[in-house]
Amino acid sequence: VFASALHGWGFTIPTLARSLFKSKTVPLKPPLMRQYLFGDFRYNAESGKVLIWKQSGGSGKPMFAEFALEPLWEIYEGVREAAMSVGMKSELFTDGARGNGSSKNKKSENTKIEAYTSGMEQVISALQVGSTAPSIISPRLDNDSTLPKTPQDLQQILSRVGAGSESSIVSAVLRRYRPLSDAILDAVCEAGPSPAEATLNYRTRALALQIPQSPGEADTVTAEIEEFKKIQEAVRQCNPGDNVPTVAHVCKFTSTSRSSITDPNLPSLSPDADPPSANMIMGIARVLSGNLRTEDVEYHMFGPRHYWSDPVIPKQRIRCYLLMGSSFVRVDSVPAGHICAIYNLEALQLKTVTLCDRKECMPLRGFDFRLQPLVKVNVEPVLASDSETLERGLLKLSLADSSVEVTATAKGERILACLGEIHLEQSILDLETVYCDTNIKLRISDPITSFCETTDWFGNEGDFDKFFDDKSPPLRQTVIPPYCDEEGLEYANRGRCRTILSGRGAAISLRAIPLPRSVYECLRSKKLVEGSENDLITVGRALSCGSDDAPLEMSIVLEALLDSLDDFDGNGNALLESSALRKGYSVIAIQSTNGEV
Repeated sequence: VFASALHGWGFTIPTLARSLFKSKTVPLKPPLMRQYLFGDFRYNAESGKVLIWKQSGGSGKPMFAEFALEPLWEIYEGVREAAMSVGMKSELFTDGARGNGSSKNKKSENTKIEAYTSGMEQVISALQVGSTAPSIISPRLDNDSTLPKTPQDLQQILSRVGAGSESSIVSAVLRRYRPLSDAILDAVCEAGPSPAEATLNYRTRALALQIPQSPGEADTVTAEIEEFKKIQEAVRQCNPGDNVPTVAHVCKFTSTSRSSITDPNLPSLSPDADPPSANMIMGIARVLSGNLRTEDVEYHMFGPRHYWSDPVIPKQRIRCYLLMGSSFVRVDSVPAGHICAIYNLEALQLKTVTLCDRKECMPLRGFDFRLQPLVKVNVEPVLASDSETLERGLLKLSLADSSVEVTATAKGERILACLGEIHLEQSILDLETVYCDTNIKLRISDPITSFCETTDWFGNEGDFDKFFDDKSPPLRQTVIPPYCDEEGLEYANRGRCRTILSGRGAAISLRAIPLPRSVYECLRSKKLVEGSENDLITVGRALSCGSDDAPLEMSIVLEALLDSLDDFDGNGNALLESSALRKGYSVIAIQSTNGEV
């Protein structure tokens, strides 16, 4: 897609080919023309043939430059010339812009560009080539008259949208005759698979239902499994029939104001509520099979952790809405393969939910990105009377943003966890201005840091004895729940620590033991030192050097230590690898440049 988000225009090669064929600019069939438009080819209007364009010494321009880029440039140039002719300073071009005119003239408040202004005739001429609006390129309609042919036609368009400056005129003209939204939709239709094809061939795992585990009676389970297989097959085929099971999956929630919703039967607000500021939580859903209906059917709600043996399945009537940009329009039904918005799911307090008109369904597998929030803060209202409003707002924020985690502690704290500082700032802003019914003032604590440990080199030889003779009890966090259940702290005792990385992808185990001076001398000299016998045996037992059945020998311990030695310094510290590291079963330890591990 060739586009400008600033001015809202865009086009693709297929739509440009259809436009040139419909306007008879290039009399080639669109499937054939699209092969030459974005290549080293030029069009000879006299002979009506497409020839190879040579960069050096060749005549003419490439087809893409002539029919795609040049009309756009002429529109920009024509609007710029019109702006400078009425004394405006150019907004489209900075230093180095082509064309005549003084850029020192200041724009008057009452000065406007009109279609009769000098330079706009160039815009009208350029619009005749390459327009990709659906009303222009439709093969079933003859709508050539919709293109402005005269300044009067163009002035009607500008007056309708109130365009009078450079940027507004460029946006008004190009968004109408080279619309970006249609170009994006056209590209999706050209390159993307259909919903049925995507379910069968491309998203076979993500758009499939979880497999049930059935511990019930054999006959009952067999009948339920058969019904589940029918639902599963309907989802796999993306069947929109009326007699097939209806399944839809809500992947996320979003907040919108009631003013953006077109629904004459929408339940009214309470008398003391402010209609423009009242927000509603809408679930964005994809219909996987059947037809999703408004208020006609009570649908079973399956959360992501639903089990086949759950005795109670929530049921709810819903309202379906068609997404029209930032607006929501109520519809009676939505067939399979479409995306819609669903209202009346807020009470479920689930971030994702699968809807089905039959109880034998299972939730969608979906994706598991394993993103864990890193930044945690305590959120509380400045006024105690706003506590209930804050709790409702936190619930809506948690539903709308799947990356946000909201928890409550035994102390009454409300912990908001986000992916990072920027995510946290945006979440707090949305909480204050969008998800709370009234604007409330919040008190945000400093980021909460989880308890963790690290290792460091001994500063001097005296630290050996101090560490070895330490008789202090284990840390409070390692023995008192719930602290001992967090971050693997139950293992953090007497120099041991084990923590699980975010996402549970790996675990790191660390152990620090006192290294006697005699053992250090053995490692440095790579031989047994007099008086190191007992210390070597102690270290060998701590590091499990040798077998459990046979008694340890000093030579065996020293050989094992030298084999696992990774690094040591002049202060009596050594870094050893475990057997799992040396055998390649784990990741090797990493030492930083400043001496910390």
